[in-house]
Amino acid sequence: MKKSKKTGAVLLLLLLCAGFLLVRMEAGKREFGLPTEEHRILFEDRTAARVERGKRTEDAAPFLLIRTASLQGTGEEEGREPDTDSPAVWNSGSVADQETAPAPAPDPAAGTAYAPDPGSGPDGHTHQWADEIVAHHEAVTHVVHHDAVTEQRWVSVPVEISHFYCDVCHMEFFSQADAYAHEDATYQAAIEANDMSLIHSGHYSIEETVDQGYYETVTVKEAWDETVVDEPAWDEHRFRCTVCGATG
Repeated sequence: MKKSKKTGAVLLLLLLCAGFLLVRMEAGKREFGLPTEEHRILFEDRTAARVERGKRTEDAAPFLLIRTASLQGTGEEEGREPDTDSPAVWNSGSVADQETAPAPAPDPAAGTAYAPDPGSGPDGHTHQWADEIVAHHEAVTHVVHHDAVTEQRWVSVPVEISHFYCDVCHMEFFSQADAYAHEDATYQAAIEANDMSLIHSGHYSIEETVDQGYYETVTVKEAWDETVVDEPAWDEHRFRCTVCGATG
């Protein structure tokens, strides 16, 4: 007997724990935005409602098509005023209205034209319109001239230059002849002064490379003319009946 009571207490404790866990799970789903049992039921109800509406629309579709084709949106066949709320009136109106609807206006600039209403000729024939070109209009253009693109570039011309210097006074001369002339002048002065120490004998030279280049104009891009189209070429159209020759 005591063992049965103990077993019952354990089962009751387990049921309480399971119920507590279920409550915590539902609370956790709500806290973290997870779907709950209430969400599942609501989703199933909405899905069933959408399916029911789709079935009603499919069942009513053949009836709406037959009604539209037979009444043509006028209501005269049943001796009553047209129902402006019916799908027939919403569709496109009567057949007569559709046949007499004006065609869109031609766009000559785009090179397109639309045939006029067939109509009938003097003898009762139906005009057979054929498209023909009345005149061709050339494109309207103008020319834009672009000058050449140039730049200045340095042309290098290396030149060797010799510098001459006196061995005694180190005077600079730009030619060897000038250096020898300097030696002769000092020799003459030494004789006149009777002082041989005044003679400047000997000289040396130093070679130097100097760039004596210049700037020249170089063409980077040749001059060119650009033809700009202001209005494209287009054909002017009209229609002529192949039966009677009438134009429209």
